Amino acid sequence: MNIYKFERTALLRGYKYNKLYNNKLHMTKSNEIKEQQRKLWNKFSPGWKKWDAFVMSWLKPIGNKLLEKVQLRNGETILDVATGTGEPGISAAKLIPNGTVVGIDLSEEMIQIANQHANEQRVTNYSAQVEDLSQGFSFADNYFDKVVCRFGIMYFPDPASDLKEVARVLKPGGRIAFSAWAEPPKNPWATTAASVINKLLELPPTPADAPGVFRHSLPNSLRQLFTEAGLTNIMEEEVTGSMVFDNSEEYWKFVMDVVAPVAIPLSKADNAMRQKAKEKVLEECSRFKRKDGKIIFPWSSWICSGVKR
Repeated sequence: MNIYKFERTALLRGYKYNKLYNNKLHMTKSNEIKEQQRKLWNKFSPGWKKWDAFVMSWLKPIGNKLLEKVQLRNGETILDVATGTGEPGISAAKLIPNGTVVGIDLSEEMIQIANQHANEQRVTNYSAQVEDLSQGFSFADNYFDKVVCRFGIMYFPDPASDLKEVARVLKPGGRIAFSAWAEPPKNPWATTAASVINKLLELPPTPADAPGVFRHSLPNSLRQLFTEAGLTNIMEEEVTGSMVFDNSEEYWKFVMDVVAPVAIPLSKADNAMRQKAKEKVLEECSRFKRKDGKIIFPWSSWICSGVKR
């Protein structure tokens, strides 16, 4: 073998090794993210159950917009990705009584809550099950007529790859609609407590590509993912509203019960620091206080829809 052929062979072998190594490293990272997310949502599921009525009323406009975008038809089979406590999947099931809605989530605890809510509301054409998106769905190709996902894609281990897996189970011509929170300044309900805690505890900033509330907050972020997934007729629009708390104390309780990125690091601090953090957060809430004492936070989200070729 001449020297040029030898070097080329060595380079190819090195490329294959590096590619295999990088793929293995990527899979390991995805599995770690997935396991972290599973444990996190399981741990905070009691809080989500406690605040479910409040959260669902707050998020209802977003769920309604998602269902509007996919143009539900009675008799269809619908997938609700990251269904959480059951919405907007249960609402979809009510709109198509002769159809079927499957809600999926990584968290076993959330799935139990979702099925419980469906039973309590006597919605028999909705069911939730545990699915591991990063490992591939158990569903066949082209299985679902429509797919919705409300605030789930921000926590996908690998959003680009995972969205392609979602598209795989969607029928050609089927519609898909996802939502993600818009930029931080537009969502003070999330940033008010987080900024205080992060500063007091001197926490490092979250990497832009790490799972989190604002992972896809920039305009056209969802549009780009939809394009990469091979979807067409892509549309992105902003949906806004407000989140109302009876008082600043109620906001604090909500954050501690539901907002894991704030509650977890603060739980490791001493009592003095926790009290200081609470006082500071309550003080910051005054910027959003009405004369009657209620706290009104504006919110904003992106809704992106598309069609499978």
